[in-house]
Amino acid sequence: MVSSLQFEEENPPQLKVFPNPTSERITLSFTGKQDFVQLSVYSAIGEEVMTQSLQGKCPTDLSVSDLAPGSYTIRIKTADGEWNQTFLKID
Repeated sequence: MVSSLQFEEENPPQLKVFPNPTSERITLSFTGKQDFVQLSVYSAIGEEVMTQSLQGKCPTDLSVSDLAPGSYTIRIKTADGEWNQTFLKID
């Protein structure tokens, strides 16, 4: 008797940030579980410049108009893990 197992390929969660680059606002789209999402934004030198809790609110808009021009990393943290995405803030 021969049996076969079929494995379902899972799509890993993805974090998308657009438009990139941006001057005013970015939109975050996260495809993972969204029961509780902690969002943090870090400058190029690793300084945390923004933090928010997003409970089931993805996709969401985020104002970045107060940030200085430069490169930033957004970190999304859930019970299932962490995801990072960079964006460029321009004038």
